[in-house]
Amino acid sequence: MRPLFESVGSKVLGKSKFENVDVKLVFNNMEVENNLILYQAITKTTGVAYYLPLQKDIEAIVELIDTELKE
Repeated sequence: MRPLFESVGSKVLGKSKFENVDVKLVFNNMEVENNLILYQAITKTTGVAYYLPLQKDIEAIVELIDTELKE
């Protein structure tokens, strides 16, 4: 993630703890896999539970604004 954040101009504090770690070994770790699966589930649930309704609300507000501007 560090190179990704730095590529868009975000500064990541501190040095990486994983500079000398084989990435393949990290992804073969069950704890890492479990955390990734949990992150994926939370992200999907958040999108469905919060962001889709928020998007509908925003679209309704924009529609109301457009209607008011036309009057």
